[in-house]
Amino acid sequence: MPLSEEASDELEALEGIFGSDFHWDGSKLNLNVAPEEDSEGFRYASVQLLVELPDGYPATEGPSVQIQPEEGDLDLSQLHDVVKNAAADAAGSVALFMVAEAVRDWLREFGRMERIPEPEDKDIGIEDDFDVDSEDLDGELIDALLEVLKGDAARCKELKRIRRMGAVEQKVALRAQLKMLSPEEREALVGSDSESDQEEEVQAPSVKLAPAQIECSAGHELTAFSARPPDYRKFDGDEYTCDVCGQDGEYRYGVYHCTKCFQQGGRQFDACPSCGGQRSSGKTKGKAKAKAGKKR
Repeated sequence: MPLSEEASDELEALEGIFGSDFHWDGSKLNLNVAPEEDSEGFRYASVQLLVELPDGYPATEGPSVQIQPEEGDLDLSQLHDVVKNAAADAAGSVALFMVAEAVRDWLREFGRMERIPEPEDKDIGIEDDFDVDSEDLDGELIDALLEVLKGDAARCKELKRIRRMGAVEQKVALRAQLKMLSPEEREALVGSDSESDQEEEVQAPSVKLAPAQIECSAGHELTAFSARPPDYRKFDGDEYTCDVCGQDGEYRYGVYHCTKCFQQGGRQFDACPSCGGQRSSGKTKGKAKAKAGKKR
């Protein structure tokens, strides 16, 4: 006898919910029921519900359900009572979803098993040396990889493609690149990072400039900085051009910068410590822009 419309609709819905855990051969239904592992890494026992739908289902008869344990030491008599009670509560209407959820809840309470061990993956140990979870450092890691792999055109091309990815996708791709490194490449990469750290450690301490003694060409007061001014955070490079004497300088040795000029249309005015720290007889005649093409 064909299934009722309600039973057919229920099976269609269950297939969408359970996916690969749903198996219907036209007369019998197998449902695999298992709670997902919890936040602490513990997994749960699972069971197969072997279901037969009688001719009167669901209007006059309930489903016939047998339980087949997949793993775990379970009290099947108690679990049979759970199935029986859930089916009784849904008498006269479709019941399979309620039965499956009642079984899942019971397994979550009484079917907890051992903790899932952390996978051992020796290939990703290099991540301890590079923070691939930091968006601020992903770009630096790509630069370091490009330096180490500069003789491999294909991998360098892939790294440049990774640089254009979104943050989440980029992290996954970087991990994959780290796993592909040879022992020699890993040593070179870790070594280059250590050298960079040492270089940073031996850098000269930040200078503290005295208040500026001159104004910019527009008459604004200059502010002293011991590093690249925040206005220039999107610019590359560690050097600037003094708009008074025209000489190039490094931000780490200090710079006098006009924040108002930059705020008013992005005009750039910078002075080196020598020019900015000496009182001028008149207003400076320096340029309002740095040399063309000069990176900041």
